[in-house]
Amino acid sequence: LDLNRDGRISGKEFIGYFRQRGSRRRRSKTGKDKKNKKGKVNRRGESDQDEPSSSDEEAEQVLDRLGELIRDSDLDITQIFAELDVNRDGALSMDEFKSAMEKLSIYLTKGDVRRVWYKL
Repeated sequence: LDLNRDGRISGKEFIGYFRQRGSRRRRSKTGKDKKNKKGKVNRRGESDQDEPSSSDEEAEQVLDRLGELIRDSDLDITQIFAELDVNRDGALSMDEFKSAMEKLSIYLTKGDVRRVWYKL
């Protein structure tokens, strides 16, 4: 998400990423949801594990889940970004991103936040 690696996700980066990404889901060739090494993944991109994994696949699942929440929201993506940008500086810090994920019931460790943050 932090495409220019400046340590912040600008509105342009966030909005552009999720507009491009859409709500695509990672699926196997059979059309069923993929399983990770530690457990099953449900249709909402959520793992059945209590603790988040450090794998790239789990980071991808978090982004899929966030994309679905954005798509299913009644708000426009620019409005969603404005809600996440607590200090209104036009960019998300890692702390703002982590807090936003928790509000959406997506619980991540600091390491998991970094993996999602620098996924691209």
